[in-house]
Amino acid sequence: MTRDPKHTLRPTVAELISEAARNATGLFSSEVKLLKAETKDGIRQLATGLALMLLGVVFAVVAATLIVEAAVEALAIYVGSEALAAAIMAVVTLVLAGGLFFYAMHKISNFSLTPERTIRSVRKDSQIVTEKVA
Repeated sequence: MTRDPKHTLRPTVAELISEAARNATGLFSSEVKLLKAETKDGIRQLATGLALMLLGVVFAVVAATLIVEAAVEALAIYVGSEALAAAIMAVVTLVLAGGLFFYAMHKISNFSLTPERTIRSVRKDSQIVTEKVA
């Protein structure tokens, strides 16, 4: 595009608008790509963690059952009653299960799928555009 010699140093309004539209389109496209990547990574991490957690729970239940059964048998020798030993072990197991449950809830409550990098990037881009327009 040829310009009038008077305007060689400053772009025309049409050129500025065209450049702004190209920049906005590229910026929007980049932000969408970042959002997709960040969300995909978060979901993959969550799915992997949940699958491993479930597998761990299965093994833990089997192991805990065997340990509690052995503890009941051993405790029955000292208290003289298998029923009393089972009740004692049930209370101990319930307290342990409650503690683990609340610890797990605390850990899960800190997990977030919020795309933090995308939000920071959009804020930064918004600030840059605002500064350029002003």
